[in-house]
Parts: sequence; structure tokens; C-alpha cells
Amino acid sequence: MTFFWGKSYNHIWSNGAGQNMYFLKQCLEQIDGVDSVYFVYWRNDKKSLSDNMRLDLMDIDIYDSDEVIDKTDVLIEGTLTLEPQIEAEYRKRGAKIVSYRMGNDFIADMEKMVHDKPGARAFNGTKYDAVWMIPQHMNTNRCYLEIMSKAPVYEAPHLWDPLFLDHMTQSIEEPYRFGYERGHMKANGARISVLEPNISVLKNCMIPILIGEEAYRNHPELVKHIYLCNTYDIKDNDAIFNFIGFTSGVKDNIMTVETRHITPQFLAKYTDIVLSFQWENALNYVYYEALYGGYPLVHNSPMLKAHHVGFYYDGFDAYDGERQLINAIKSYDDDFESHKKWNDKLIDSVSPFNKENILKYQILLEKLGVKG
Repeated sequence: MTFFWGKSYNHIWSNGAGQNMYFLKQCLEQIDGVDSVYFVYWRNDKKSLSDNMRLDLMDIDIYDSDEVIDKTDVLIEGTLTLEPQIEAEYRKRGAKIVSYRMGNDFIADMEKMVHDKPGARAFNGTKYDAVWMIPQHMNTNRCYLEIMSKAPVYEAPHLWDPLFLDHMTQSIEEPYRFGYERGHMKANGARISVLEPNISVLKNCMIPILIGEEAYRNHPELVKHIYLCNTYDIKDNDAIFNFIGFTSGVKDNIMTVETRHITPQFLAKYTDIVLSFQWENALNYVYYEALYGGYPLVHNSPMLKAHHVGFYYDGFDAYDGERQLINAIKSYDDDFESHKKWNDKLIDSVSPFNKENILKYQILLEKLGVKG
């Protein structure tokens, strides 16, 4: 599997892609007949690999692509975009080539096109035998990738494991602890955190601002604070400045802009409820992290709704979102055990060690003519 690191990605918590590659490795290793799974790179220097990438925690092997070219049956494009010349060299040795797509490339490329930004990722002439795509991107990306790559696109299970989260929580200092504290928000009012990255229309804070504002206007006694993470650097942008500046929450210093934070640390210190928004990005590691910690999640993800987790509001309906947020504040403690049961089922369903996930990836390998 191809692996990237550099100035734009030097911490395992920078984004979920690096973690995702490790979870994929864990899953593939469970398939009978898979001898080894390793990470490869090219045109980079291992000396520049930051300790924050946590290769020690992952216990992985990483090689220059030339080192393993003669013993690779399947080369999976992961976080390092495959180049045609690398693909060609592996094909000479009989390897199959797969692109594992973790991001919403189609929407990202549209945004780069309309805003005249560089760096569209999707195509560079590399040829693939198959594209493996995680479920939340099938609707928007399948035709884009299938037509342009001329390779079949297959849905691949989304994978997550609490390894990195559990390790990060060990560094949280007393008196804080990761995990929902029952009774806290009923006694003190709810601390609501919005954790969207605000770098795309796919995941941003605008609907959560509306939801939080409506909740504070109607039930000020229930809302202690609303934290808008990842907004500090954009606070002077006209679109956000002229938006939140007219909210009661900001005027009363109940809603505040915040910098970027590592999720489990922010949840442990400042959060009772996670309020989220997505558009065509229905599965997200932040969701799993919050649910694993037992935090109530107010969301608009149909895929999470299908798993009976959290408090679902419809699409862009901020009024529905406000109702669900207030419902969560009022009812979550009493229904905690029921929510925990459904949360645990969801977490198990995305585990790299879940038998159904292992079987699905085995079938994907078999479609390539590679028997696990």
C-alpha cells in the first residue's frame, strides 16, 4: 500500500487517511493466504518521517517501492498517489493495481475547478485493475472514477478501530477524562462541540451554527456553550463574519470560534454533545470517536440513522436539528444504556477484525484474480 508523509501530512491525527490505511492493513492481514501487507513510498526520505506518524504504534514495515517490487501481488494506491511509471514497473512483475479511495474526489475536484485551485488528485494516467471505494462516496464518485479510470468501482467496507484514540486518551491529564459524563449537562447546561474541518462544502459548521443558535434562543437554560472548532483561521472571512456576528450566541459569548484540536482531547475537556453536519459524506471517523466515547451525536447521516445511533435530523433542516439537539440534552442520560448498545454495534460493524468486513475484502481480492 502506498504511504505518504511530508509537510502537509506529518501527524497521524492530521486527517483520517493514514489511520484508514493502517486499518485496511489490519483487515487484509486477517485473510487466509495473505502473507504480508506493507507500506511503500518513493521519492522521499525515511529520515524525514515524523514520530507523530506513530509507526511505532502501528508496528508496520515501510519500504522504498523498489525494495518489494518483486514480491508484490497487489499494489494498493493509498495516501501516496500512484505514478504511471511506478505502476508500469509493478505490472511488469505481474502485480495487480488497485486505487483505494477514501476521500470525496469528485466534490473536491469540482471545488478546485470552480475556485481555480491547483491539485486535483483524481487522474494522472495511472491505470487500475479496480477501484475500492468506501460507502459514503459511492453516490457522488462511482461514475466519475469508473468512467475516467476505465476500471470497475467496488464498494469497500469503511474501517475503524480505537487503537489511535485509546493511545491518545492516555495523555489526557487529570481531572479530565475521555468519555461521556452522565448528569453533567443536566446539572450545568450542555457544552456543544462542532468539529467539522470547514475546508469543504462536504463538512462545515454553517448548519450547526443555525441549529445551535435556534437551540440557544429557544432554550437558553439548556445551552452552556457552543464551540466552533476549526473556525478561528476563517473568522474574518466575510461569509462567516457576517453570519455568526448576527447570532445571539456570539453576542452573548455562548458561541465561540476555536482553533484545531485533536478530537479525544477536546471531547474530554470541553464536550457533552457533538453537533455535526455532512453533505454526501455520511461516515466519518469523528462520529466513531464520539460514539465510542459514549457522547451523544446529533447528525444528519442516513448511514448512521440506519444503525440507530445518535440523534438524526434531516438534510439541511436546522429546525429539525434544533429539535434533535434539545431532545438529546433532555433524554440522553435516561436512555444512555440503549444508546450505548447501538453505539457498540456500530463500532463492531466497522472493525478491521469483523468477519463480514474480512470476507468482503477477500472477495475484492478474488475479483482481481488473487486468492486470499
